[in-house]
Parts: sequence; structure tokens; C-alpha cells
Amino acid sequence: MADQTEMDVRIECFAKPLQMVGVEHRGPYMEIGVAFEKLNGWMMEQQVWPHLKAVIGIYHDDPCSVAPESLRSHACAALKEGHDLQMPEDFEQLSADAGRYAVLRFKGPYAGLQQAYRWFYGVWLPQSGEELANRPCFEDYLNNPREVAPEELLTDIYMPLAK
Repeated sequence: MADQTEMDVRIECFAKPLQMVGVEHRGPYMEIGVAFEKLNGWMMEQQVWPHLKAVIGIYHDDPCSVAPESLRSHACAALKEGHDLQMPEDFEQLSADAGRYAVLRFKGPYAGLQQAYRWFYGVWLPQSGEELANRPCFEDYLNNPREVAPEELLTDIYMPLAK
């Protein structure tokens, strides 16, 4: 990971919730790939790719406080407005709430995200003067791990902020 003092954090405000369709995952966060494979299969079957706005991972629990087997997360697709699809029964409608978010762009393999989170929550947040909101964080995967080397993966981590 890059020098932690050089990481850029920006503040974004969502005027309205980000609507998504998602697949639940229970267990270690590094195993969420199974849920993303299921989501990907459905998106290919439904020819969703032209309507895709973002691929998102929602992480509901703090892995330092919750046992790995009990962690809750969702593999999600945010679709462009006005696109309705027939969802499988085990998929869910989800949303990221409107409001303020601190956003950290991480470049590198997904295995390095844990270190980025430690810096973001443990260093940046206490020094920022901001307060954490009671909403889950999420990740926006900006490129495809099947198309770029792990060192070139870009992930935006969205930390929900109180007003």
C-alpha cells in the first residue's frame, strides 16, 4: 500500500439513496467472491452490463468486533435509473442512504484493503473532526479483476459520515 500519509480522502454527498440489487454473504469478507460470482452470473443471463452504474460491496459489521463466520455483507449491482429487472428470489433490493461520505481511493490487491481500512478508521477519522454515521460502509470496485493486474485494481471505500 502507498505511504499512508499520502492517501487522498474526499467528501461526497449523495442527494438521494443509491439503489442496488444484491446477494447476501455470511462469513469472512475475503470470501464474498462467491456472492459476486452469483451476481455476475445473473447479470450475464439478464444482459445487465449495459445498464450497470457500479459494482458495490456492502459490509455491515466490524471484523474486529464480530467473529468471521458471523460477518454480514452483500455483493451488489447499482443499475442506471429506470431499469427494472426480474430478480431471483434470493436477491434483495438494497440502498446506500443519502448523506455525506468520506471516500478513500485504494489502489492494489483486495488483500490490502484491510490495511487501508485500518488507516481510514484509525488515523484519518480521528484526525478529521468528522463523526461516523450509523450506516454500513461500502466499496465501489472501479475496474475488473479479470481485466487488470491486482496491483492496478482501484477501489473506492465509502465511510458514512454524520451530518
